[in-house]
Amino acid sequence: MADLSAETLNIIFNLQQRLLKIINEATKFSFVIFTQFGETEATIPELDELQNVRERATSYYIKLYRLSLQIAESQPAATSRFTSPINISSSGYYRCRRGQ
Repeated sequence: MADLSAETLNIIFNLQQRLLKIINEATKFSFVIFTQFGETEATIPELDELQNVRERATSYYIKLYRLSLQIAESQPAATSRFTSPINISSSGYYRCRRGQ
């Protein structure tokens, strides 16, 4: 595995966990809204927004997973080709570059 610090690995795993929670919560709220109120003019915008949240979080999760896998498979150290698509700060905030 490429040499990543324990801090970086923890940030990656924490981000993956947070994204899974977002996906789960958006799915749960969509289900609750749909089962309690159905698909009406009043609920459609909220259901659409929750779908967008799920799709964005899923996209970020997949990108982070693939990037992590590529880094793990690179030897002996990750190059900037792998580490530049994502910026991770010590606060746990990250930003994926567009088009990656």
